[in-house]
Amino acid sequence: MKFFLATEGTMFVFPQNIAEFWNVCTRPALKNGLGLSTAETERCLADLDPILTLVTENEAAYRVWRR
Repeated sequence: MKFFLATEGTMFVFPQNIAEFWNVCTRPALKNGLGLSTAETERCLADLDPILTLVTENEAAYRVWRR
């Protein structure tokens, strides 16, 4: 699966976003997930990594998010 941003910009994510993405991808389809294997999910994340900017979770990041 290849991912791209529809417009120029930066996609910021927190580790929690990645964890939720992993959970949805690997959850069985019958339980509202995508039913992907861990290997398939890893490939998706490898494709996403170049367009994501990981933000560490700390107080300063929280303040920026609150704004």
